[in-house]
Amino acid sequence: GAALATGVGRLTDLMTLSLSLNNFDGQLPSELGLLSNLINLELLDNDFSGTIPSELGNLGELQSLDLSNNALTGSIPPELFL
Repeated sequence: GAALATGVGRLTDLMTLSLSLNNFDGQLPSELGLLSNLINLELLDNDFSGTIPSELGNLGELQSLDLSNNALTGSIPPELFL
């Protein structure tokens, strides 16, 4: 697999990011929290590990988040419930 590049945080006009079934691994980059216009984030069926970054709580427009079928650990950050 390959890691998701931290440069993804520069795509600030992006409304949907669907990178499912791409064999990504490593940690989810905290820079995903910079995608302020993101409505849908679909990263299912990869091999991401580690914890869910609390920075995802910065995604005020987010309506759909799917991180299923990865190797993530820990709890869902409370920032995602605000």
